[in-house]
Amino acid sequence: MPVPDVTVVIPAYLAERTLQEAVDSVLRQSGCRPSVVVVVDGPGDRTEEIARTYDPDLVRVVVNETNLGAQRSRNRGLELVTTEHVMFLDSDDYLQGPLLEGLLARARSTGAGVVFGPWRQLDEGTGRYGPVERRAYRSPADLYLRWLGRNEFVPPCSVLWRKDALEAIGAWDPAIRRDQDGELVLRAVMLGTSFAESEQGCGVWVLHAVPGSLSTRRDTHHHMLDAPAALEGLPATTIDGETKQRGLAERYYLIARHCLWLGDDAVGRRALREARRLGLRGHRGRPPTVALATVVGLPMTARVRRCGSWVRTTVRRHAASGPPGVPASTPARPQEAETRV
Repeated sequence: MPVPDVTVVIPAYLAERTLQEAVDSVLRQSGCRPSVVVVVDGPGDRTEEIARTYDPDLVRVVVNETNLGAQRSRNRGLELVTTEHVMFLDSDDYLQGPLLEGLLARARSTGAGVVFGPWRQLDEGTGRYGPVERRAYRSPADLYLRWLGRNEFVPPCSVLWRKDALEAIGAWDPAIRRDQDGELVLRAVMLGTSFAESEQGCGVWVLHAVPGSLSTRRDTHHHMLDAPAALEGLPATTIDGETKQRGLAERYYLIARHCLWLGDDAVGRRALREARRLGLRGHRGRPPTVALATVVGLPMTARVRRCGSWVRTTVRRHAASGPPGVPASTPARPQEAETRV
């Protein structure tokens, strides 16, 4: 059997519904010889059974006796990688087109430690794909500021790593609970890892609107502060001190706005204080929002916006219900996705 030239590590927790599509999308990749490591993150459903239906020469399966979380599972999978390059694919995401071929070609031609490919988002609730996103960065500072201040990330399903470069920066940090992939890329760039971009294929990042998921739970909002706090304590070799401080201030402001909009005043105010400490002045956003926040402050602006949203929702529901005796129509599904912070 041909020797693999790239490995895809898939941490899989309660993934019986989506794992097969993720694995199949890797094995269908053309122009390269992929292998897969599935790390079954604890018992609970048929995930392990599904993973073991594949040829063990192509798909290696390891099982955590208890749920260790995605970070530790990725690191455990990384220990088993014998190829020069590795990708980390979430068990509910998948690959389209010659993504790995393009990423590998750029990695080999440039020697880059990390390569970013095209990607798009799939809203599972509506079944709609977003536009294909491509990133091109002029410099480490450009990437740093755009990832932190503009939320211009690339999900793991479109990121290829050179294994030795990833190990040199300490791999995945289990202490980071939110935006783990963003923290990893930014840590790599700050410490001097070179990067490149590919134009081939596409990774699909699936957005789930599942009540109680990590990204929607209010009790995890404070973990949004972990990544910027870790980056602040990191020595930067590729960006200057002013750029580092500016990017972190912008990130803290995004977190503040996000949490205040959702009614979490404690975390929102804490993040806003951090942004001010790092020198951010004024407000960000659309002109009307900036104007209102300048006059009454960001927390009050958030309350006004929440109130306005409640009024609009109530009016829509009332209009959709129709006059007495007329069956109610189905309210329109909201299209705006949660901000990724």
